[in-house]
Amino acid sequence: MGWRAQVDEALQPKIARNTRVTSSESGPSVPTVPSVPAPLTLLRSWCDAIEALDPCQPPSGFTMGRWQNLYGCAVWWLQNYGRQAALDGWGTSDVFGIVRQIPEYGGLIDQLGNDRGLVMTADEARWRWRGIRPQIYRRGAWPNLEPFWEIVL
Repeated sequence: MGWRAQVDEALQPKIARNTRVTSSESGPSVPTVPSVPAPLTLLRSWCDAIEALDPCQPPSGFTMGRWQNLYGCAVWWLQNYGRQAALDGWGTSDVFGIVRQIPEYGGLIDQLGNDRGLVMTADEARWRWRGIRPQIYRRGAWPNLEPFWEIVL
């Protein structure tokens, strides 16, 4: 039999003799998984959102210093960690979310500030806050924060 015949045979649906499946044969049940955007689509959405911002025009409610800190940190983080973080399952809220009333208490970018000694894994980010105190931020810690570019304070 030639290779084309083998491919045609492999692509033909197999007719099962016993089509009845018992619960023990079906394997474990899998819970419903929430819809998650494809990693590279998510990365592109992050890049597009940051590219659309003007670092010299903070939205109302942001001081120039805080706005430029968020923007600068976001650009740096995207260049160094964005692709891998998207592949690892980090979400927009995890990375770019902020708590409206409390600066430096939101997502990773808000907490990281100007610190650049960041080490990231699939589930957590570690750095030394202002070079002194060890910080750990775990993925999923703030699942419902709005990204800083969508907030008007």
